[in-house]
Amino acid sequence: MKYTATLGILLAALTVPALAETPAKNASQTTESAASGAPHDRMHNHMEKMWKEMDANGDGSISKEESTAFGNKKFDERDTNHDGKVTREEWDAFHNAKMEEMKSKHEGMKMEGKPANDKK
Repeated sequence: MKYTATLGILLAALTVPALAETPAKNASQTTESAASGAPHDRMHNHMEKMWKEMDANGDGSISKEESTAFGNKKFDERDTNHDGKVTREEWDAFHNAKMEEMKSKHEGMKMEGKPANDKK
């Protein structure tokens, strides 16, 4: 249990500083940027999504309890056999599945005629 709480705090520690450094954008800028697929904008959108997921009560801040709950959820997603430990095989399988998911999404964007990446 101590490991799970530590993982939650670690995930929050890595996420929250990046969010604090991300400048706010208005809705039209976010929509236009997301459509362009620029890496910075994709990262911004991902960070916004994570913030909303972590801020479970929507009060605009993340408590230690919310951070721990978020970390526990992420740990549980990786601990596929639910034995309270994440093995290297579970970690790699999770990572590979996420990479395949992103690859499929990327290919889907190409199929729809949208640019697959931003070459500015």
